[in-house]
Amino acid sequence: MAKGCCAGIVVAPSTPFEDRTLLLPRVLLPLKGTNDFLVTDMGKWNSPGGKVFRVHAERGKPTVLTPLLTDLYMPHAMTYGPGGKVYVNEQGRILRFDPLDRK
Repeated sequence: MAKGCCAGIVVAPSTPFEDRTLLLPRVLLPLKGTNDFLVTDMGKWNSPGGKVFRVHAERGKPTVLTPLLTDLYMPHAMTYGPGGKVYVNEQGRILRFDPLDRK
């Protein structure tokens, strides 16, 4: 890690609910204006089933994974664009959404 940075486990073990389990997580993005994060999860290799989750973690409490987008085809990268919208790439397309509109 770079000086001043720290890596740690945020979600482990996975929750027992199939729709709220990280299978192939890729990118973690801080959710502006909150203490939460967004994470892309590819789901399955080379098939639909990927998701974008909102991750809420507090010390001493169970981590809460909330699916915001589902049935994506291998989502990977994620970044902020104009107006606070988040851009997510899937295999073959890029989509945009407002994460604060989805709870």
